Amino acid sequence: PGYVSEYLSNAEQVLPDIHTNKEIPVELYGQFHVQLGQLDRVYTIWKHSGGYSDVDQTMVQLSKMRDYGKFVEEQGKLVRKREQQLCYEFAFWPTYDDYYDGGLFEIRSYTLKVGMKLWVSVSRS
Repeated sequence: PGYVSEYLSNAEQVLPDIHTNKEIPVELYGQFHVQLGQLDRVYTIWKHSGGYSDVDQTMVQLSKMRDYGKFVEEQGKLVRKREQQLCYEFAFWPTYDDYYDGGLFEIRSYTLKVGMKLWVSVSRS
């Protein structure tokens, strides 16, 4: 608590450069600051259109960026916990492709049971 503004300010300095770097196959989908529920959380959502190979390539390119390493180190001083997830989008929910400043978003994730073919068959990959 108390470091959210500094965290967001630091992110504004680095994340757009990653987003516009043509060598890094990732799109900055959005960064969201939680204002209801579990406070003092920030979600940064990246879109990897090429699947796992894009994730691997992104990690390789980020490791080459000296500024990114420094950014991760500095951000680490401001957070209590870091977590990363790779999530698939479901085909029956529309993709929100347009950026809308000031929008209200609900973030959901599901842990699927093994063998749930219905869910797997409708997920986007």
